[in-house]
Amino acid sequence: MKKSQEQTLLEQMNAAKVGVEPVRENLRFKIHISPLTTTGVDVRLIALSFRDQISAIIQNFDFASPISGMVFIPRIMDPEIAKSPDKLRYDKTQKLFSVGLNTPFSDWVESEKWAQIQLFAENLKESLRRVPDKHLFPDDRLKLMSVIDQVSKAEKAKSMH
Repeated sequence: MKKSQEQTLLEQMNAAKVGVEPVRENLRFKIHISPLTTTGVDVRLIALSFRDQISAIIQNFDFASPISGMVFIPRIMDPEIAKSPDKLRYDKTQKLFSVGLNTPFSDWVESEKWAQIQLFAENLKESLRRVPDKHLFPDDRLKLMSVIDQVSKAEKAKSMH
């Protein structure tokens, strides 16, 4: 039986003691949250808290979807300074979606902290809704949306103390 090129290459790498990381079947879903704002909008602590809590909760979840993760880019920008349309981008090589959605600036600046947390959570959930089902399966989307709701509830409770 003739060896495949891949098998030959693996044997050569093993003989040379070059490590090869095996393909893992159950890679964990990764998220990153990177807000885009104009001067006067400070959303860093909310974004970091959401990212850290969501990541901690989902680290042991099993996801069936073909994408490896999401980059959320919530935008809170003064339209007098900058305007940017909503964007959805798929990186085929990394199997990663990045979604940049605008939150109305006036809603943000006129809101109390608990309402800003709600606006932030809604931005993340709407970002998930924008990803096609063939990339983010409905069951996985629901899991992530539930986690966002859980984090939002905890953050709102903290903001009221």
